[in-house]
Amino acid sequence: QVTVSGGGAVTVGGTTKVWNGDLLSVAAGGVLSTQSLVLSGGVLNFGLSTTAGSGSIFLTGSAAPSVDLLSSLTFTTMGGFGEGTYRLISGYAGQLSTTAFGLLSYQSSRGSYNFQLQNNVGELDLLVTLNGASNNLVWTGSNGALWNSGTESWTGDSTMFFNGNNVTFSNSAVTTIEG
Repeated sequence: QVTVSGGGAVTVGGTTKVWNGDLLSVAAGGVLSTQSLVLSGGVLNFGLSTTAGSGSIFLTGSAAPSVDLLSSLTFTTMGGFGEGTYRLISGYAGQLSTTAFGLLSYQSSRGSYNFQLQNNVGELDLLVTLNGASNNLVWTGSNGALWNSGTESWTGDSTMFFNGNNVTFSNSAVTTIEG
């Protein structure tokens, strides 16, 4: 497991290979620069904050990333996350082949957001959009006083909270917010 921390930059002069069982994580604000990238069944995790401040991989060579086994892209959302286009991998000429692009698996939604991977010339991007209108929620505290994204303690349009929801807190329930 390799992690490029937020605000950190790592430069690799040769090829970075992510094998089956490996995890390469680039935190929000982190940048990995490498000559080339080979994905052979591993996991790439990107920290998503603002569209300009998210984790990314920059390829210094001209070849597009090589993907020869089913590989996963995962995303960790941070403060500032919202709609927009997040640049994940860039700096190469051309596009990923249709076969390579098809071997990338990723979560297509999270909460109130849809994710769409885009195979653009010279970059692999993640387009994030809202999946409809925001829910209107009222906190009940019915499952305890702890508020987090995994607690079903709401009434209204949903029993679960997701970023982008409109929320109301009244003085009828005790609340502890977990950040």
